[in-house]
Amino acid sequence: MKSQGILALVALSASARADLIINEIMQNPAAVGDAFGEYFEIANTGATGIDLDGYTVSDDDNDSFTIAGSLIVPAGGHVTLGREADSALNGGIVLDYVFSGMNLSNRSDELVLSDSADIELDRVEWDDGATFPDPEGASMSLLNRGVDNNDGSNWHESQVDAYGDGDFGTPGAVNEDYVRVAISGAPSQVDPGDQADMDIMLENPTDRALLYDAWLQADGDIGTRILLSQQGLNMPSGFEITANLSLPVPLFTPEGIYTVSANVGAQPTTALWSDEVSVAVGTEETGPYPGYTLLPDGTYGSKLIDMDGATVHTWTGANRIASTAYLFSDGSILRPCQASSPQFSGGALGGRLQYIAWDGSILWDYEWSTYDYCQHHDVEPMPNGHILVISWERKTQSEAQAAGRTRSGEFWPLLIAELEPVGTNSANVIWEWHAFDHLVQDQYPSRDNYGVVADHPELLNINYIGNGRGGEDWIHANAIDYNAELDQIVFSSHFLDELYVIDHSTTTAQAAGHTGGNASMGGDILYRWGNPAAYERGDGNDQNLYVVHGANWIDEGLSGAGNILHFNNGNGRPSGSYSVAQEIVPPLDGYGYTLEANEAFGPAVPSWTYSDPGTFYAEHLSGAYRMPNGNTLITEGTTGYIFEVTSAGEVVWDHQYSGALARADRYPLDYLDFDPTE
Repeated sequence: MKSQGILALVALSASARADLIINEIMQNPAAVGDAFGEYFEIANTGATGIDLDGYTVSDDDNDSFTIAGSLIVPAGGHVTLGREADSALNGGIVLDYVFSGMNLSNRSDELVLSDSADIELDRVEWDDGATFPDPEGASMSLLNRGVDNNDGSNWHESQVDAYGDGDFGTPGAVNEDYVRVAISGAPSQVDPGDQADMDIMLENPTDRALLYDAWLQADGDIGTRILLSQQGLNMPSGFEITANLSLPVPLFTPEGIYTVSANVGAQPTTALWSDEVSVAVGTEETGPYPGYTLLPDGTYGSKLIDMDGATVHTWTGANRIASTAYLFSDGSILRPCQASSPQFSGGALGGRLQYIAWDGSILWDYEWSTYDYCQHHDVEPMPNGHILVISWERKTQSEAQAAGRTRSGEFWPLLIAELEPVGTNSANVIWEWHAFDHLVQDQYPSRDNYGVVADHPELLNINYIGNGRGGEDWIHANAIDYNAELDQIVFSSHFLDELYVIDHSTTTAQAAGHTGGNASMGGDILYRWGNPAAYERGDGNDQNLYVVHGANWIDEGLSGAGNILHFNNGNGRPSGSYSVAQEIVPPLDGYGYTLEANEAFGPAVPSWTYSDPGTFYAEHLSGAYRMPNGNTLITEGTTGYIFEVTSAGEVVWDHQYSGALARADRYPLDYLDFDPTE
């Protein structure tokens, strides 16, 4: 061996082998088939070249191959391995090594790199979009080689550099740059002469310094206006800044809907990374948001109506609906309904989940219902095709009292499960969270969960008696929503008068404990709001929620994005029974939430509310959703009255449903892949 010619590859140390990492994966090409276009890269972060001859790449199933022949990863460089050598067939990639005997799943899979002694050197386990990106026609690109490359938040979907036949990625080259850009707290409507306050966040999560222009612009009736700019912004690795801006809206600004965008790239024409919100100036916001509204159709059906209230389409399910159906772009719906032989009883009893196609055929029919657990109320479709379900979990009196409960009888705490539909009538349980794992009590010092309740806002006081009078259905969760960016779950509790946020980035084992996950708190409560008395950091004077339904995060790109919208029923409110649809700004800090010692979680008051005491009231059910034009669609569930209001509280659309319902949602006119009226 020539020591200068091949970088002195003899006698590699274990530390040198540890410098090898998998740093780019194309598991789902679009320009060519998977068998031709799949590839991945191995990078060498060390100062010594490494020969991969005899190294093995495998997954946790039966796929594997051993590298035969010299394949040198130069110091600071990388090599590209793929399934098809011909660049005319593989999408335009020049490969360093062609392998067979292994494919890269489009959903969940692993890449495991082991040396010739079968010592595992690196592992990447992508998870069908749960924490990793889930791209099609783009590679997954590692952001920071100095951070765990088996952490999904350290990867992003390639979106800037296209290669060969048009897929996005950087085969044979350094991974593309990436800057996270986010706008939050922007108003949905301002008047000329006022100020528009908003927060702009820029972050460089990569392992290198970046230099780009950054600018804020508005597009609308005034054309395109650059509001703020900084050319040549230097962003070292780990750079993160959030700027609070107060932007004056000149008196002469024409009324209309304006798109405000924060951009990073080459000003003014090339925005590589951006985020945007819509802001109405003047009265333009006062019209309803056009679309189709999904609501129940009697006991067994669901229907889609147009803006005039006319029925566009109906679906029929197997049994009584448990809560709200969800519409997909192919015209199918996901509908929770009552199981065939449920072994629990209570409000919004479910236990059965059905996917129903546009033509009425049943695509999937599955029961999450046994003696030990049963779905009830809401479900949440996830971006990766999985489903989060709210469930009762049966605990015996002895189990509950062993956990410190002072009351008698069975105990049904909350179980949240993530299900992966399989075939037409089965499912895999991917993840679970059990409220029973996160309890505190101050009655029995010898028990493991004994503690001062006020010292543990991250836990649920098993002996707190809410408005449900401490029965077996203790929490009575009624709505669930998933935030993919944070990988967190929010749910609302009828009986405890609170909404809660938990971490979904954990494993099931971590979710049962108090460490792990993005927030390093395991399955403990990250954030709770509405009733500080439930964790003994307040009393009745501090309570805001009096029965709460329909907690949901406002979607990215909408006014108030990242805030939590919910329906405060007002049942039992000391000042009188009236309802409030309201929005709060949670005190988010990274993946956690700010909480001062001995204080309750903020905010002190909601950031937006709609109420009409004496007229607007539903003692249970109900919900609210933010519309793309800044309006809010509200369901007064007990009366069946559905209406849309502007941010100023003006009712601009309504519909009277014949019966009670959980809540209705509006889908854009172009949401479906086809014209539903034809």
